[in-house]
Amino acid sequence: MRFKQMRELLEYVSQCRVAMSKLYDRLDHQADSSRVKLLLEYLRNHQLEVAKKMDQYIEDAPDGVLDTWFKRLDYDDIVAECTHIVLEGGADEHAVMDLALELDNKVLSLLHLALEQSEHQETQAALEAVLAAERVRQQRFVHSTLRMDDI
Repeated sequence: MRFKQMRELLEYVSQCRVAMSKLYDRLDHQADSSRVKLLLEYLRNHQLEVAKKMDQYIEDAPDGVLDTWFKRLDYDDIVAECTHIVLEGGADEHAVMDLALELDNKVLSLLHLALEQSEHQETQAALEAVLAAERVRQQRFVHSTLRMDDI
């Protein structure tokens, strides 16, 4: 995929989160274990909440930042990838967690790539803020799911 403006990039990140939520909903129907189903339900709701926060960020961000152009920002289609993933029979919560982190890291890598290619200070600052928030969110997500192991 190729993004031209910051707005398109952030909208795509939100779309990725929604696609991940749909993926976890679909995988929930394939899951055998109640613990895996519980984790998938958590992941589904979590991704929808993150998508809403990104949408709110887009609404609140200055147009000057959102309208910034990238020279060339190519990346694999994460949304399309989400439609092809299936849950292996007997997959446990660790396999689901690994999948969730892999997808989450792809989104973070995309944002980091945009940061590296950004030439404007305002855009760099905005991307650094988004990346920092995403990393904190990912840490909380990992801690929350690890606490589920204790249940």
